[in-house]
Amino acid sequence: MAALDPSGISAWWLNDTVRFAVSADGLVTSNVSLDEGTYGVRVWVNDTLGNTLNGTFSVNVQDTLPPEIDHPEDINYTLGDTGNSITWHPTDELPASYEISIGGTVVRSGLWNSSSEAISISVDGLDIGTYSYTVVVTDEHGLSSSDTVIVTVLEPASPLPPMDTIIILVIILGSVVVVIIVAVVLRRRRAY
Repeated sequence: MAALDPSGISAWWLNDTVRFAVSADGLVTSNVSLDEGTYGVRVWVNDTLGNTLNGTFSVNVQDTLPPEIDHPEDINYTLGDTGNSITWHPTDELPASYEISIGGTVVRSGLWNSSSEAISISVDGLDIGTYSYTVVVTDEHGLSSSDTVIVTVLEPASPLPPMDTIIILVIILGSVVVVIIVAVVLRRRRAY
């Protein structure tokens, strides 16, 4: 607020001293963190001769900040592995709901009750391929944020042949080598 008087300003005061304060220069500030809503404030000023002037204005408090959400790392796992999941930790003053989708199809939704509540989903049991998991969190004012985690399911590595098979192959190869050596030796003897 601004006020000028040739005799000088004596004092400022206002109607809501619980939520607001006014300085000697007429600057109105909030004393507390204000909830959303509209607050009517009336301010008075006195000059040194006792003349009084007042003015009224409204303070409109709105939530303009969407929820915050972390970004878990992308996941790679081998087909058949278990224990794989995504966990998000969103925060907001007034949380409301969440949706999780895979490739654009909603697979789960529900209430998001508090900023200390983690949102998790298991990603086990998928076929080989790449999947896009997206969570959207929304607060009570319809503001939302999202995050996407890519899940890749890999083909298992080729299994090693059983030990019996390896032993049989070594014996067969060894026998073939012995037969070749014997044949070479016998040919050389005949040649002499």
